[in-house]
Amino acid sequence: MMRTLLVLCLFCWIISPAAWAQADPEPRLLQFGAGILATIADSNEFPTGASARLWLLGQYGMELSVFTRESNPTFSIRAFYQYIKTNVVDLYAGGGVAFFSEGLSFDSTLQGVLGIEIAISENFVFAVEVGGVFGGQAAIPVTAAAGLFYYF
Repeated sequence: MMRTLLVLCLFCWIISPAAWAQADPEPRLLQFGAGILATIADSNEFPTGASARLWLLGQYGMELSVFTRESNPTFSIRAFYQYIKTNVVDLYAGGGVAFFSEGLSFDSTLQGVLGIEIAISENFVFAVEVGGVFGGQAAIPVTAAAGLFYYF
C-alpha cells in the first residue's frame, strides 16, 4: 500500500507541469481548511482522522490532525511551506511532531513531509503526503497520508 501511495504522489507530480505554469493570481491572506485523512501507520493499520489547516499569505501553513491508531487517540502538529502554488496544484514541504498514546503513556516522533494538493473544485482539494519519521518507537521510518480538504 505504501508503494501505491508513493506511485500516486509521483504520478500526480509528473502529470501536472502545465498547471505549475499557471501561477495563483491572488493568494489570500488567510485560508482555512478542514478535512478527513487516511494515514498509514507502522502497524499496517489505516488510522483515519480529521485535520484542520490554516494557510497564511498563500505560502505558510499550520496543521493540527487528530486520528486513531490501534484504537488510541493520536495527534500531530505541523508547519508547512508551499514552494509551488498554482490554481490546480500546490507542492509543499513541512515538519512537526506527532504524539501517539498507548494506554496512559505517550510517545512522540518528529516528522518531515513532502506533499501535493490537487484542486478538485474551487473549494475541495485532494492531498497526498509522504515523509520520514525520526525518533520515537516507529517500526518503519516512513509516514504517508491521503486526505480530502474543504477550504472556506
